Amino acid sequence: RAVLAGDLPALTRSFTATLAGGRDGWTLTLEPRETKLREMVTSIRIQGQRDTIRDVLTLQADGDRSDMTVTPAPQ
Repeated sequence: RAVLAGDLPALTRSFTATLAGGRDGWTLTLEPRETKLREMVTSIRIQGQRDTIRDVLTLQADGDRSDMTVTPAPQ
């Protein structure tokens, strides 16, 4: 919820956050701080452009991954 709400203090309590890129193409990488969470999730990579999320990649500790592509709704 902290990501979607833009709540950086809440986000950084649970994750180390690294932001790369610029307004037209950015990547936010989140790595869990807590051991219990690291046992399940290695990292979460969120990519976007401007104020729009385009892709969310979750890497799990067991080697599995989940990749969600977000496309705009038709106008």
